[in-house]
Amino acid sequence: MKSPFVAALVLFAALASAAAQATAQGLPGPVGGDIRWSVRQLNLSPAEIKSIEDIANRQADGLAAAASEMRIIQAKLERLLLDKDPDMDAIRQLVKSSLDWELQIRMARIERAIDLRKLLGPERWAILQRLQRDYLLVKKTGRLRPGELGDNGASLAALLDRLE
Repeated sequence: MKSPFVAALVLFAALASAAAQATAQGLPGPVGGDIRWSVRQLNLSPAEIKSIEDIANRQADGLAAAASEMRIIQAKLERLLLDKDPDMDAIRQLVKSSLDWELQIRMARIERAIDLRKLLGPERWAILQRLQRDYLLVKKTGRLRPGELGDNGASLAALLDRLE
């Protein structure tokens, strides 16, 4: 190779080609993003779905309140920044407050993830994480097909939306 740039370009092209082939073949895992494979591997029972819902419910109110507080702080901060001579002490106080709320949100999500890993075990928890990521991607792009989430599709979709 003549330069590191050319070598990187060739490597990138090879990886892109492999990813495209894997996606076209519907291979399971992160490259193919096959939701049906993840749903089959996860194999959640109705009792497990209920337990996951309970875990999500425990922190739903706190997460919603913290997100609401973050939006209020953001609006106040934007308003302060419109002033010709913004009050840096007030800005600093708002930023500190937003960091406190962000900490609460992150800790709640971490606690939820730990509870889910305890419930499902490390392998199935990892599959749930991948399923959630793939679900959100296809939902955002509008490529989620009916029945792709299996027999409990509606309840599983609602659950994945709540775990976002």
